[in-house]
Amino acid sequence: MTFRIAAPFTAIHMIFDTAFNIK
Repeated sequence: MTFRIAAPFTAIHMIFDTAFNIK
């Protein structure tokens, strides 16, 4: 995987992880 694809994927994963943690 390239950084271009890995960067956004990690960001989305972190956002979802935080959302689930708050809920």
